[in-house]
Formats: sequence, C-alpha cells, structure tokens
Amino acid sequence: MPVAHHLKAWLDKNNINYEVITHPETGTARASARAAHIPGENVLKSVVVHCDDGYLLAVVPSNRRLELGALQEIIEKRLGLATEQEVEELFSDCKRGAVPAIGEPYGLTVLLDDSLDDIHDLFFEGGDHESLIHVEAADFKRLMKNAEHGRFSRHI
Repeated sequence: MPVAHHLKAWLDKNNINYEVITHPETGTARASARAAHIPGENVLKSVVVHCDDGYLLAVVPSNRRLELGALQEIIEKRLGLATEQEVEELFSDCKRGAVPAIGEPYGLTVLLDDSLDDIHDLFFEGGDHESLIHVEAADFKRLMKNAEHGRFSRHI
C-alpha cells in the first residue's frame, strides 16, 4: 500500500521533504523500528485516545510507553484508549493499527511527548505495516506547530 492518501496530501500541501522506507511487514511501531534497523527512539508510536469532546493523538517514541494518567493530568480531561473500531473510522485510509503521527489531516489534535525534542531524524507509520515515513526534525516541527507538548511516557 502506498502512503495513506490523507497523509500524503498533507505532506505535499505543506511542502514537506520525506522519504518512504520499506521494511518487512510488522505489527507494531517498535517491531517496525527493528525491521527497518532504526533506533526505537527515532520511530514514533501514535496512540489514539478519546475524551468527552472527541479524540486526540498522543505521540511517543516506539521504545517508550504512554502513561495515560500523566497525559490526563497535562490536558486536565478524563481519557481512555480508543477502540480498534474507532481508530479504523478515524484513519479509514490506513491499515488497522498503522496510525501516522500526523493528526491534522484526520482532524485530530496531537500531543507530543517531550522525549521527542532532541531527535533529529523521525520515522512514523505511513498508513500500512510495511513502510515508514522519514522526515527531518525541522520539517516535523513545522508539521507539529499546533501540537501540545508534555512528558507522558516512560522507557520500556
């Protein structure tokens, strides 16, 4: 599967230089990092959470675990993990579980973990389980100019 339609359109609209890295099929961002021979801190994991007023996309490195309680304290809203069905509806142009780290083309607010601040090369799901999108930090920061930030993960 090529890059998800909504994601590709958003990257192109924002003049983002990106590279598609292919790898053997995997089921998680952490496994994708291993399969593509990329350090886990450089591969982003996207977690869809729901709150009373909709959905949010929390982004952490694949070698870290989202701490839902810490995220809840930061945004001061009660949160829960979205169901697989909810995620599939939100990311209808992506394969199940292959959620890109870019939320705006899908109408989602993004929350970035502070552990991403010093990473220069970032990789995230392109909408399938066989490719990663590679962007440099400057381009990623431009894409994430509206994202909220905080510390809400811990190392696995």
